[in-house]
Amino acid sequence: MIQDFKFALRQLLKSRGFTAVAVLTLALAIGVNSAIFALINGVVLRPMVPVRPNEVVNVFNCRQNANHDYRQFSYNEFRDMRENNGEVFVDLAALEFAVAGIGRDHEMRRSFAFLTSENYFSMMGVQPFRGRFYNAEECKPNANIPVVVASYG
Repeated sequence: MIQDFKFALRQLLKSRGFTAVAVLTLALAIGVNSAIFALINGVVLRPMVPVRPNEVVNVFNCRQNANHDYRQFSYNEFRDMRENNGEVFVDLAALEFAVAGIGRDHEMRRSFAFLTSENYFSMMGVQPFRGRFYNAEECKPNANIPVVVASYG
């Protein structure tokens, strides 16, 4: 292995032009790759951080069975908590993980989605990169107004 390394080093030193082009190409490729990853990481992969993370809590509904597992709140329960919370919460938002089919005709693909209440993004302190978030009218039951926030973290 050492002999191979020495041979490669001798060959690179013999043809300095080729070595310079190879090193510059590698440096450029690594730089571009790093820039693209930083962009994707900043826009797509980085999780949302709430404005005041120490003030955000999760509220669950515990079943009174042997497992004491959790169940989701119904929309009516969420609405009641939001309207009648007194001064317990400054704001209350809903979030649910779902699997959705995206596509058209016979080309459907499975994708992951979060179903949220209209105030979720404002509560987390984020702004849309382009366009707008949905509003209360679009989130009412049976509103039949399709609204999507695409590729947001």
